[in-house]
Amino acid sequence: PSQDDAFALLAESGFGRAPEPPPAVSATSPAPRPRPVAKDGKSLTIRIGAVANDATALAVANTAADQLRSAGIDATVRSVPGDELYGKELV
Repeated sequence: PSQDDAFALLAESGFGRAPEPPPAVSATSPAPRPRPVAKDGKSLTIRIGAVANDATALAVANTAADQLRSAGIDATVRSVPGDELYGKELV
């Protein structure tokens, strides 16, 4: 699905994006700022668990979190021992 399709699905669940901010006047190109995604004033937050001491899993999780943050979603990565990640952390 496209980014617009994904935001449409979020909208069906009650999540909306903040309005587009007015353009900033700057002599240089400002860094892009994603519009936050929220519902009832609370930011959409996603916590991604990755197996501790697994560099590949952590890299993939961080890449996913970066993509979510660039879309305005508050995403974090948590390094967790495998037995916890695939046990109580799934609940």
